[in-house]
Amino acid sequence: MGNETFFLNKTINEGLQALHADTDDLTSDITCLTNILHAVAEAGNLTPEQFKAAMKSALSHELDEPKKERTMLTEGDNTVKFLTDTVHYVEIQLDDPSTHTNNGHPKTKATVWIGLNRSYHDIINDRTRTPRFIAGDEVTSVFFERADYYEAANGKAPFLQFNCSRCGSGLSLNKCNGCGHEFKDDKFRSGGAPALSKEVIELIKAKQTAFFDLENKELTNV
Repeated sequence: MGNETFFLNKTINEGLQALHADTDDLTSDITCLTNILHAVAEAGNLTPEQFKAAMKSALSHELDEPKKERTMLTEGDNTVKFLTDTVHYVEIQLDDPSTHTNNGHPKTKATVWIGLNRSYHDIINDRTRTPRFIAGDEVTSVFFERADYYEAANGKAPFLQFNCSRCGSGLSLNKCNGCGHEFKDDKFRSGGAPALSKEVIELIKAKQTAFFDLENKELTNV
């Protein structure tokens, strides 16, 4: 039993070291991950407790390693630099409350994904902000392609919120909390989505230039 545990620890450590040494070579990374999976398979006769202990031992160095700032490797310029500290991802659906579908629901104009360095629950429950909003210094990354978000999040599901594509305010069940346009409730929204601050709007407008016209008014949602 001890041999299996040692083999598992050794292979995972070697695989992690190789991944760190060559982050640009996808083929090499896949080979390293494959070796780790083989080690797990070989150790299949371990009890759950022994397996957890072996994994914890093998990953202890990785878990204790200080988080470092990195840059996403993506095709094209579809992402902003982000941090590998704990990131809370939010999928923002931009809907136009003044343009309706045949059923009277707001038309979806675009979807963006953002990474936050602050808990999303803390943001939506922050009573010191009236109304609540996502601040620019809370954003660590902005993704305009789903594939780029998936790569960064590594399978982590995002929170979902709906914002107005005209002014950036959060959408309630049947109207925009900022510009006041009304629509029929399509049962997708729970209401109370935090607004987007001017800084976050500018990050999105850098790629999505057709949005947030503010109806020629000053942004009043923050």
